[in-house]
Amino acid sequence: EPTTGGDGKGIRERLGISPETQVLLLYTRFFEFTQERLHLLIAEIHRLAPELRLMVVGKGRNREEDLLLKAADHMDFREALTVIGWIESEEIPDYLAAADMAVYPLDDTLFNRAKCPAKLTELLMAGLPVVADKTGQAAEYIQSGKTGILCRPGDWREMAAAVAAFSRDASRRQEFGEAGRRYLLENFSWRLYVGNLHDFYSMGLP
Repeated sequence: EPTTGGDGKGIRERLGISPETQVLLLYTRFFEFTQERLHLLIAEIHRLAPELRLMVVGKGRNREEDLLLKAADHMDFREALTVIGWIESEEIPDYLAAADMAVYPLDDTLFNRAKCPAKLTELLMAGLPVVADKTGQAAEYIQSGKTGILCRPGDWREMAAAVAAFSRDASRRQEFGEAGRRYLLENFSWRLYVGNLHDFYSMGLP
């Protein structure tokens, strides 16, 4: 259902991020992709778009965020990285509103093919343009080239290039963000699915 925006300005002020700085959001629990791939992806994004600030919201099961910080020091992208960690659910809209775009890695595994990528729907509902892997339901929620960008699963170079292209085109980011939110509301609303479920169970009944 439609949601209201959060206080992104307040989050940026708290973190010392200027209004002019572009923020790329990774909203994750770290288990939908390999950590090595994530580190390579972020390093490549930083190489292609060094002006981007990467904000990571979420906490891993095995302190994967600590591995990310170590990789940031080793691969020289520490100054572009802000790791927020776990936040309460009521804070999520504020952090989503603080971002300009989002990246959603999703390795091509049986688990990822079968699961609903709920965090992806939150990103789209917040009006964020998203670059994601074309895995499982991500391909249902995003029309690549219209409401977001879908990449070949596991291709971190392609994903980094798509993020960098978004960073250079504010009007395209706004267009895709609005289109992604609208597509989700028009095609995946509870009201629509209640009707579909009713019709399914009513088939063949007198």
